[in-house]
Amino acid sequence: MTQRLTVLLNVEDVTRSIAFYVGAMGFTVVDSWQYEGRIRWAKLAVGGIELMLNEHGENSPARRQKHHGHRDVVLYFDVDGLDSLWIQLNQDGLKPGVIRTEDYGTRQFALIDPDGYEIAVTGQ
Repeated sequence: MTQRLTVLLNVEDVTRSIAFYVGAMGFTVVDSWQYEGRIRWAKLAVGGIELMLNEHGENSPARRQKHHGHRDVVLYFDVDGLDSLWIQLNQDGLKPGVIRTEDYGTRQFALIDPDGYEIAVTGQ
């Protein structure tokens, strides 16, 4: 029986992505691996959510954008205090999308991480 799902994102710069997910979404680093003085892999967590970041240097962001899987993946984060998080992200210059109520009743806004992954932030 499946017990947990952990998402691994291939990113251009793990340190940059750590800063984004820690600052924007409240994650903490629980493990990391360095090679030649740079963090090349990290596991982050918040609540019961785990996210792994892996340096995938052979693919530039422009090339990754051409892969359908990269564009089709959307990470959904359900948060407390949607409006206050939106205000904070906007003040931090992260340019969250407009908060809107979807046809199915969910309030959400979009946010794009440094590698172009789409994040849907939902909540009340």
